[in-house]
Amino acid sequence: MSSISTAAAWVGGATFLLLCFYITIDVLGRRYGGPYSGVTDEISGYVLAIGGTLGLAHAMRIGAHVRIDLLLPRFSPAVRYFLNLTNAATIAFFGILLAWYGWASTLYSFEIDARSITVLRTPLIIPQGLMAVSFTLLALQSVAVVLEGILKVRALGSAAWADSAPGPDAEEIHGV
Repeated sequence: MSSISTAAAWVGGATFLLLCFYITIDVLGRRYGGPYSGVTDEISGYVLAIGGTLGLAHAMRIGAHVRIDLLLPRFSPAVRYFLNLTNAATIAFFGILLAWYGWASTLYSFEIDARSITVLRTPLIIPQGLMAVSFTLLALQSVAVVLEGILKVRALGSAAWADSAPGPDAEEIHGV
């Protein structure tokens, strides 16, 4: 799963790079009388939405999601581990919801042949489907992180937690 999420993050980053080149060429063309597409804002919106969501699963895997951990360092390692695991489970829950509704929206757009109300008249199944894929990857990666965390707790045994023995920290949960 981690290689898929890494590949998705690279694809997301590549789309941002291509968008930079596209915008530069479009702006220079408009300024100096060269080729100008006139749809830069629409393309940029799609790329920002899709490219941004493609990196979510990888960010989950490496622990790059933003979190506020003001009090976290003050807790014992066992409590920190539990809170980080709860955080990963919450992300998994919302990832599953986003994937579910993303696929439902994509299916509905396919059924009614929904298109954007812009110059390109883009079939909405394209951006919605790509975002649904991205949220599915996030959900799968988050569930994998939660399962890995639970397996580590089971491997250590409940006695280690009851005695508040030093346990794994957030980094050991692979991004939780």
